[in-house]
Amino acid sequence: MRLLVPRTLLVVCATAGFALAGCKGSVATRRTEQFIPVAKSTQVHVTVSTGYISVAAGRKGMVSLKILRKVRAVWSADSKLKHIKVHVTKKKGLLSIVGKSPSSKGGKKYHMHLRITVPPSTHLVLKTGDGHINLTNVRGNIVATAKRGEMRARGVTGQVTLTTNEGNIMLRGAPRRFRLRTRLGEVNLWLRPETQLVGKNEARTESGALTLHASTKLHALITAEAKTDEIKSAFPLEATKPHWARARLGRGAPPISLFCQKGILHLKKW
Repeated sequence: MRLLVPRTLLVVCATAGFALAGCKGSVATRRTEQFIPVAKSTQVHVTVSTGYISVAAGRKGMVSLKILRKVRAVWSADSKLKHIKVHVTKKKGLLSIVGKSPSSKGGKKYHMHLRITVPPSTHLVLKTGDGHINLTNVRGNIVATAKRGEMRARGVTGQVTLTTNEGNIMLRGAPRRFRLRTRLGEVNLWLRPETQLVGKNEARTESGALTLHASTKLHALITAEAKTDEIKSAFPLEATKPHWARARLGRGAPPISLFCQKGILHLKKW
């Protein structure tokens, strides 16, 4: 007796076999670059639904934008690149860059990476749904937010706010003020010897270790709390309680608040 198999079922089986065989389908990429003249003191706002954002200091009066679009699909990946869109608008005092791409599902995976250079003193507002944010040598104020993704900032000197729900945070520089928060991830903070803090400063993680590397030249009053773990300090502590400590560096101001819900808290000399 001959078994008849519907043609539609054969197609489904063939597709499943294609995936099970380990074939990743086709990959398509597209790179573009544009240059945008900007006036002095222009703020730059960057928002992407899903993707990476990298921003570095460039030359005065000019923003450069490099866009990497990448699609992985079982078939016709090249034709799907058009679904990754980036819009640039410029108004007085504000440059807005918005990237949008479809959700990665149904055998299709979309990826976007924006590489941007800005005038060194630019104020930045960055936001991504799922992706890393990297900052290099920007001197202006920075506010960066990710639903999920790592944050890395090097050579920054302005007021810095980095927030992610899931991902590590690393800041190395001489910020004027900082606020670092992650729900799931480690926080590593290096404050250079020339750091001159103002106002209230904070670093916080709900789950992960927190490490502050500070110069002996730093002026600050550090309050450290590790809710369920220990505090290790290379600096003399002027007051201690279980899971809580305070260290006075230099003039003992301004305040730095460090908090770990689950994880070891380190105070190290740099």
